[in-house]
Amino acid sequence: MSVQIRYKNIAGNLITSQQVQNLDYFDKITFVDDQIKMIESKIKIKNGSRTTISYYLSNSENKQEILNKFTDADKNQNCNISFNKQSFGDFSIWDEEVYSKEGVLMHIGKHTLDVRGESSFHVVLISKPISYWIDHLKVTIWEMI
Repeated sequence: MSVQIRYKNIAGNLITSQQVQNLDYFDKITFVDDQIKMIESKIKIKNGSRTTISYYLSNSENKQEILNKFTDADKNQNCNISFNKQSFGDFSIWDEEVYSKEGVLMHIGKHTLDVRGESSFHVVLISKPISYWIDHLKVTIWEMI
């Protein structure tokens, strides 16, 4: 099993692990045996940082174990789990579930990746509605992370 780690800045350009220390946003991309496994996206915010883990689940892995490992409200870390990979030439289509930092399912969708692990298209199929009242008017929005 070979593991390769790449870093990218907000523009999608490859950078070194040393350059990451000076950036407000970066992606750490892990490949296992030349297949994308995980993208750790970090962004610095006013009160610390926020992390999104995008995990590409193999058929032998347990979704709940990954979710438990990578969602963390204390660390402000949420998790996207991609599974059910379908390959079409140089592209793959994945089912995706996006979870909040508390582990609550926020939306379900699909996305594509090319052979380099670059995402090219996302579609949200189901999202979590959030309703609230403003001056006797009920407002519903479809919350996305």
